[in-house]
Amino acid sequence: MRLSFLNIFFATIILFSCTLLVSCDKVDVTFGNLNQNTSPSITYLQNDKVTLQTMQVDSFLTSSKGTFIIGYNNDPEFGAVHAGSYTQFVLPLNPLLNVQHITFDSIVLRIKSKAAYYGDTTRPFAIRVYPLTQQIQNAVLTNNDYYSTTHFNYDAAHPLNKDPNGYIIDSPGTASFKSIRLQDGLGQTLLNAFITGNSLITSQTNFTNYFPGIYLDVDTTVIKTNTIYAFNDSLTMRLYYDQHGLTTETKYIDFNYNGFKQFYHLDYNHGSLLPAFPAPINNTSVLTSTDTHNKAYLNSTFGTLIKISFPDLVQLKALHPFIQVVSAQLVLPPTPGTFIYPYKLPPALTMYETSNTNVYLSAAISATGTSQSGNLFIDNLYGISTAYTYDITNFINAQLNPPAVISALTPNALLLSPSAIYGDQTLDRVIINDQTLTPGIQLKLYVLGI
Repeated sequence: MRLSFLNIFFATIILFSCTLLVSCDKVDVTFGNLNQNTSPSITYLQNDKVTLQTMQVDSFLTSSKGTFIIGYNNDPEFGAVHAGSYTQFVLPLNPLLNVQHITFDSIVLRIKSKAAYYGDTTRPFAIRVYPLTQQIQNAVLTNNDYYSTTHFNYDAAHPLNKDPNGYIIDSPGTASFKSIRLQDGLGQTLLNAFITGNSLITSQTNFTNYFPGIYLDVDTTVIKTNTIYAFNDSLTMRLYYDQHGLTTETKYIDFNYNGFKQFYHLDYNHGSLLPAFPAPINNTSVLTSTDTHNKAYLNSTFGTLIKISFPDLVQLKALHPFIQVVSAQLVLPPTPGTFIYPYKLPPALTMYETSNTNVYLSAAISATGTSQSGNLFIDNLYGISTAYTYDITNFINAQLNPPAVISALTPNALLLSPSAIYGDQTLDRVIINDQTLTPGIQLKLYVLGI
């Protein structure tokens, strides 16, 4: 009697569950009196080759994201990174034209931090606010795309801070607003312009010509900070004034930032552990793990991602005339010693399918059709089993049965990334060993062959 493949498959699934309870390399399963040599079997493979690469994106879009990244960190693995943010302000409506009995109080920059940080949060953090000396604009005025390598001139010798040492934050990671006091001269000039209807505040163009914007940086000289923080989209410049009458009432005018003229800039030096990438650097510039001390590096701040490929999959077809991967589990243990304080592991990392062009395609969905974040397990007891795990059964089977026509968008590898954009604002980092080190990346395959 000859069994259909469907019967074989369901019977094999039951037997496959049993194999999880024993340790073996190959399980041969007999299904009655099969004609010819068609006996199905399940083979467990745990040493199939996995190739790790570190991909570097030279520049990536940082404008219109509503996030201000500021700070400095000297990472023992990745090298040094220095981040600063640019923005322009929107001219508000004038509520004070010809209003009497108004006096200046103060002008502050209000900024609210978010949970994302990178580095040592125990050190003080001194923000400096510099006035721009040129407007934020591209040669094509309608183009508001600005990148991690974009920069504009600012007056580094004359910060706008009222305190010449900058605004020192002891706990910038908290979610409260920080008010950075700015020089009174700027506030007094703006207040007088509102009261008198001066031309500098009668149009956005006039206002921007007078005040092109600001550059937010961190002091790395007097205050030895070693942290990068992400601040969310709540930044405003607030002008306080007192209105005198029967009583004195303090009021304010808010200058909101221009979301189309806001971005952050990055400067970095990889140091000696992470070698230079081959020029020209673009989204196809990669270093294999053999070039990077048998490791692969992910750092969303630097724009580095981990690419994972499986060069020996085609050899599975030599095992049987027909094969089907029943389960494919990819285990990624982070390199020990690289996630101790002040560095931490990202709680969630997504696995994306990609192609030779290294573009994000779709997320690698599990065999049950669900999205995945890595199911990070932290081994607090022994510290040796910490790992991210992904079900890539669907992806592996697709590689074994490729479409008839291969295009530039046909998936052939995986990208490990916090999100589907280059250089996101999570400030995440992780380092993975290749298969030559212990613990190293591992692909666990259960293959059904007939």
